[in-house]
Amino acid sequence: MSESIATRRPENHRIAVVLSVLLICGMSTGALAATLTFDGSPGGYIVAPLVEGDYAIGVHSGGIFSDLLQGGPEPDMEGSIIDGGGTLRVTRNDVVGGLFTFDQVSVAQFGMGTTDVVFEGYLGGVLQSSDTFPTFPANLVHFTYASSSLAGVWIDELRVQLDAGAQPFRWESVDNIALSSANGVHDVPSLSPLGITILCCLLCAASWRKAA
Repeated sequence: MSESIATRRPENHRIAVVLSVLLICGMSTGALAATLTFDGSPGGYIVAPLVEGDYAIGVHSGGIFSDLLQGGPEPDMEGSIIDGGGTLRVTRNDVVGGLFTFDQVSVAQFGMGTTDVVFEGYLGGVLQSSDTFPTFPANLVHFTYASSSLAGVWIDELRVQLDAGAQPFRWESVDNIALSSANGVHDVPSLSPLGITILCCLLCAASWRKAA
């Protein structure tokens, strides 16, 4: 029995060392935060995707208008009154299919009263969850919300539905989209330190039970 335990101790030691390294890596792997303010936008209707930092901002459907005179601060993105609104699309520009989370945003409206702006998070084309935030009833007053259902959910595409109309002029707008991307080579979320610690304990306990 003692010989069996002795022969297993080096194996246990190697497992502990490997998991300790993983724990250190997991603790050093953080998230890169960014806030999309649409600075550098030429204004007008979005035809080609805009690049801001590590992200691409484009149109999924309908029409989106970049208003250089509105925002918190200027500019913001609005649903096109000509197209009856549109859906804004945000993806990673530095890594194809790169992962990120949706953290916070400011929304506003003009001529619509209190209305709801819908945010949808997708991964591989599959809807993961969505958040809905009401606008402030006063025109062009941006109100800031933290993500709720989408908080901490890894996605590769964010869609923002912005309604609008021409009779009378009315639109929903969005600004200051706060995102966090995974800080890794392949942008895959790492195992949490707690998960690694639990795994280490389970493996060691199992090996000692077998030795006994």
